[in-house]
Amino acid sequence: MSDLVSVTLTGPAKIGGIRKPAGTTVSVSTMLALQLAASGVINPELAQSLSDAVSATPLEHDFQAVVDAAVAERLAVLETKAAEDLNAAHERIAELERQLSEKAKPEAAKTAKAAKATTTP
Repeated sequence: MSDLVSVTLTGPAKIGGIRKPAGTTVSVSTMLALQLAASGVINPELAQSLSDAVSATPLEHDFQAVVDAAVAERLAVLETKAAEDLNAAHERIAELERQLSEKAKPEAAKTAKAAKATTTP
């Protein structure tokens, strides 16, 4: 695809800082033509064909591949971090349960001694 596309304006537009009336044919970049199409000042069929042409370029495919790879990498990092955080939480829970059971043992022994002392005459 060439760098410039010739389009006929269906409405007034400002191109390169200069106002152009409807009916004027101008040479613009593909991206500017797509912007003009989004503004509704060029033929919609031409706009669709330009959009299709841009979508079919290897550049878009390469860009999407790079984005997909970056997303996959980020997800892997997040999954690894989540797994590490989960393991750390399980270890902390186990440690707190151990501390709780150690603290409960002396209190249970005191309670047993107190009960035995009150029941013996």
